[in-house]
Amino acid sequence: MKAGRFSTRRVASICGIVLAGVLIPVAANSMSDPTVDAGVPVHGNAPVPLGYAGINDPKLLTCMQREVVCNPAADSGDHGPLSEPADTSRSVDQAEALAIARKMAGSSAAPGVAEKMSGSAAASLAGQSRSPEIDESRPVWVVSLDTNVLTDGSPAAAPRSVPGYSAIIDAVTGEITDECLGCRWIR
Repeated sequence: MKAGRFSTRRVASICGIVLAGVLIPVAANSMSDPTVDAGVPVHGNAPVPLGYAGINDPKLLTCMQREVVCNPAADSGDHGPLSEPADTSRSVDQAEALAIARKMAGSSAAPGVAEKMSGSAAASLAGQSRSPEIDESRPVWVVSLDTNVLTDGSPAAAPRSVPGYSAIIDAVTGEITDECLGCRWIR
């Protein structure tokens, strides 16, 4: 009986060694040439945007250094609802604008003020350069809250509490387009 057990163990050990010898080369081979679902090698298959000779085209490298969209096809078309004049049939009221800002600041009872104006007037008041994709004729709410808010912090500095929170809120969509921690744009 002992001999039978010994033989079974020996066969199992030999099978394990043989399987390991087969699986390791297969796994190593599959790692050396990674493929995506279509079976195309992953390296070297990134398409170059139209208008450029290749990935090292000086025009493309210059464009990428400026951190702008370098693919004209991707940059064309609709930029979303904030790029068009507003349909004012539906509008966020002052109470809703204050509630949106309070939620973002994390203080549901913070005292605050809100004034409705055009986007260009709000940008001027806040001293902000806004996205060129926002139609500045759209009505917005400028909201300032008297509350302490925490900054995000960084690897070099812990978050800190700063007094004041301000936001520019699109008066149609309720989307915050600009905000400032530690600011009171209006009083």
